[in-house]
Amino acid sequence: MRQHSSRLALILVAAAAIMGCQALGYEKPKTLEQRIGYADATLTGVNNAATQQLEAHTISSTDAEAVAKVTTSADKALRGAEAALAAGDTATAEGKLAAAVAVLTQLDAWLAKPADQRAELPAPLPESSP
Repeated sequence: MRQHSSRLALILVAAAAIMGCQALGYEKPKTLEQRIGYADATLTGVNNAATQQLEAHTISSTDAEAVAKVTTSADKALRGAEAALAAGDTATAEGKLAAAVAVLTQLDAWLAKPADQRAELPAPLPESSP
């Protein structure tokens, strides 16, 4: 029950944030810099959700460590995207952003499932130079 109420609370907060942003006239991120910022916010949300689930004992400490490895790899990709953007290499920045967003989306979906319906965690992104 506690797992479901935590998940429901997260969903309600996310929905309120999205609806609130739309009501305030905020637009969906369009520029590459804005999309990297949005991905950073998603990364924070995934980390917070994993921490809450660990505290609620709905994920194991082993799973939490695996989540941390995946989010660390996504963070490195986002920092690489920022560096590539600053260097004017938008193609590399787009690629790193896409990789980070893909793994964060998978991880978010994994965290949203009930514990008994979870498959394997997504793998961390491979190491690459920024």
